[in-house]
Amino acid sequence: MDKVKRKYVYVLAFIIPSMIFTLIWNKCGIYPFGEISNMRADLSIQYVDLYAYLQNVFHGEASLRYSFTKALGGGCIALFAYYLASPVNILLALFNQDDMQMFIYIASVLKIGLCGLFQAVFLKKRFVKLKDFEVLVLSMCFAVSYYNISQVENLMWMDGVYMLPLILCGVWSFLENRRGGGISCDNSCSIHPL
Repeated sequence: MDKVKRKYVYVLAFIIPSMIFTLIWNKCGIYPFGEISNMRADLSIQYVDLYAYLQNVFHGEASLRYSFTKALGGGCIALFAYYLASPVNILLALFNQDDMQMFIYIASVLKIGLCGLFQAVFLKKRFVKLKDFEVLVLSMCFAVSYYNISQVENLMWMDGVYMLPLILCGVWSFLENRRGGGISCDNSCSIHPL
């Protein structure tokens, strides 16, 4: 029971920022709560087309044997990695092309929630004297920062934000243990020797 009680911080760190983000979109009348679309600027010009391609691959309507070369020279593998390699994009398999706005909303909510969750993981591991309430407030502030809310038009940039606390956890653990090895943040936020 005590173990379950300790985990509620992580659940709340995910749910609270997700709810705040949803309330903001609801209050502003942004899709799916209103007629305003956040699919503007780069999101509508280029990202949606790349998401649609990946969606077609998932639905078997396009081939993975896509040419990763540009017509005038150079490779496109970096473009694939930059725009489409997010783990959240796997959810595109559950949507049709007509539901792209709903995917963008759900992906945004998930990424905001992951920001809060992973920040709570880092804070609990790194600053063990912090009370649960303090961890929740700090992780919530990180997750619903202006940067995150404004980057829903550049959805892939949020991947770096939610992964940052995991990287910090690994670096802190590396420096704390003062030994070499692979840097990772598992349940103990420890170094795994190579």
